Amino acid sequence: MDLSDNYTVIIPAYNAEDTIGEAVQSILAQTVPAQEIIIVDDGSTDNTAGAVGVFGSKVKLIKQQNSGVAAATNTALKAVATPLLAALDADDIWKPDKMAMQLRHLYNNPQTGAVFCRGITFRDIAGKREYKNAQDIWGRSAMLIKSADAIANGDLIEPPGGLGDMVDWIARLRENGVQLDLMPDVLVERRIRPGSMTFSRRGIDNKGYVFVAREAILRRRAAAKRQG
Repeated sequence: MDLSDNYTVIIPAYNAEDTIGEAVQSILAQTVPAQEIIIVDDGSTDNTAGAVGVFGSKVKLIKQQNSGVAAATNTALKAVATPLLAALDADDIWKPDKMAMQLRHLYNNPQTGAVFCRGITFRDIAGKREYKNAQDIWGRSAMLIKSADAIANGDLIEPPGGLGDMVDWIARLRENGVQLDLMPDVLVERRIRPGSMTFSRRGIDNKGYVFVAREAILRRRAAAKRQG
């Protein structure tokens, strides 16, 4: 596996004009460059498209009616033409060697279908950043995956409240036998700010997570019934 020019980065974006520039810059700063960056503007009502437009041909912008982060991710997935793909939330940031380290991991572990990493969370309020402890990140911004495995896994679902789409999708990867590895390195910075999905999780119910947990139980029961 060549370690260069064989991956695409996808970004679902909604009202992200304040953060998406820094997100894209962190992709462009990678020591191993991406072949393509695909951003899906999910019906933003702010100037997200303009913030993306300053990067010109370095970024492919797809616009769609507001349908949710899962639908925007699905649109981006269908546009990927490289053997590997990575994803980044529009308010998160990559460390410069994130992709080089994960590409090397896949090269050295050909049985692995997707690799994730650790990340550090920071609160971004009024331009001030407060960094928290590092944690394992099983989510969009930490993922590098073989495109064939991503496509075979099917579309992301949109749970109630918009939370849990990646929890469900990653669970299905495991159920489908895709080997998932977690690198111990802190390669992602995750932004928490008022109005972001991460920030809002503490203030709303967990219907989305309950929904995806129920879906996983139903899939296991159906699989056991088929085997029995």
